[in-house]
Amino acid sequence: MAEVLRASEFDSTLFERRIGKASVSASEALRSLALELEEFDGAFVAVRDLSLVPAVCRMGEVGAIDPRYEFAKPDAGRGRPWPKTMRPVTDEEEIHHLVRQTFLISRFHKDPRTAGHADDLYRLWLTRGIESGRVMAYLKDGSVTGYIFHDVDGDGSGRHVLAAVDAQVRGRGIYRAMITASEHAFSPGRTARGKVSVDNVGPVRVLLSLGYLVDYLETVVHVWR
Repeated sequence: MAEVLRASEFDSTLFERRIGKASVSASEALRSLALELEEFDGAFVAVRDLSLVPAVCRMGEVGAIDPRYEFAKPDAGRGRPWPKTMRPVTDEEEIHHLVRQTFLISRFHKDPRTAGHADDLYRLWLTRGIESGRVMAYLKDGSVTGYIFHDVDGDGSGRHVLAAVDAQVRGRGIYRAMITASEHAFSPGRTARGKVSVDNVGPVRVLLSLGYLVDYLETVVHVWR
C-alpha cells in the first residue's frame, strides 16, 4: 500500500517535533497510518469519512479536532482586475492587528503542543503569501479593515485560503466584498474553493448566499504519540 503519512519539514522545524501530514478517506489506509505514525511524534490528519475519525483519535493523544467544510463554486472566476477597494499587502505589519484576531481560535492555538508557536506559524505563512503577491488588503476610508489570502492554480481555478475582517467593522459586508473581489483573480468560468470551520457561522452563511456549495466535510485531527 502507498505511503499515507508524509513528513512535514516546515511543521517539524517550527514546532520542534517530527510531524507528519496525511489525508485519509478509506478504512484501508488506517492500518498504514497507525504503523507509519510510530516514526513520528505526531501528525495532522485530514479525515474525509467521519466514521473514521474515532479510529484516528485512538491512535494517540488528541491535541485538536477541527471539522471544516470544503466549499466550491463552479464558474466563479471572472478574470478581471481587482476593485479599487483592494490593494496588495506589502508588509505583515499592515495587517498585524488583524492577524491576532483571526487565529486565536485556530486549531494550532487550541492544541497545547502547538499553541506556543502558533503565532509564528501564521506570521511565516502570511509572509510567504505577501512576498508572492497573494494577500490583498481591503480599504475603508484609507484604513486596512480586512485582508484575503488567495491562491490561483495552474488551470486558472482558485482558492480563498483565508479572509479576516477587523472585529470593529464586522457585519458590514466586508467579508462578502473580499470573497467577491477574490473571484476576480481566477480565470473566467473556473471554480473557486475555500475551507471554513463548521462553527464559523458567519463565513458559512456568506459563502452559501454567494452560491458556494459544500463539496465535502473534512475533520483535521492532531494526534500525538
